Amino acid sequence: MRIAYYTETYLPNMDGVVRSILHSREQLECSGDEVYVFTSGTRQLIQSNQDPRVHYYDSIPFKPYPSYRFAINPYPSSSVIDSRKIE
Repeated sequence: MRIAYYTETYLPNMDGVVRSILHSREQLECSGDEVYVFTSGTRQLIQSNQDPRVHYYDSIPFKPYPSYRFAINPYPSSSVIDSRKIE
């Protein structure tokens, strides 16, 4: 099965949400599933990302919590979803 997570927080942040996604992803992949993550990130993260199943989108900081960001345009994810037949 192909599974997608959509989240406003992911690596390099390390909080409860990220830990939960990482743990779930690991267990699902051990079962043979493909897990994709769509998340907000900086341009540096977008350019340096080595994981083909993680998709960072350009984003802006969330002022009350500077380490969290909002994706500016996450809509290109629909083409990734369609091309990879993610359920």
